[in-house]
Amino acid sequence: MFKGYEADYQYLTQYGKIMNYLQTCGYYRTAAIANWSQDWKADPKLIAMAAAYGWQIITFEQPAGQLSAKNPMKKEPKIPDVASVMGVGCISLFQIEDRYQLSV
Repeated sequence: MFKGYEADYQYLTQYGKIMNYLQTCGYYRTAAIANWSQDWKADPKLIAMAAAYGWQIITFEQPAGQLSAKNPMKKEPKIPDVASVMGVGCISLFQIEDRYQLSV
């Protein structure tokens, strides 16, 4: 994150959209939503920044798979699932290495 993001209008708008989505989509139980509502939780903040500024997220996290309102997830939301809804792409570090022909 960058300094001052807490007062950035674009970030706050996207963060609000994320939290609204989590509360209304029906895919997550209350405890999972509460986890992402904590001030220390970086995942929704990361997605909000990416959505606000057209960034892509580098993560090894995988989507949860088939989300269902009939069987909401007990665990916290996965970054790729929420990012996709927000129009944010996710890519793995291995894909970055391939794209830029990096090696370690």
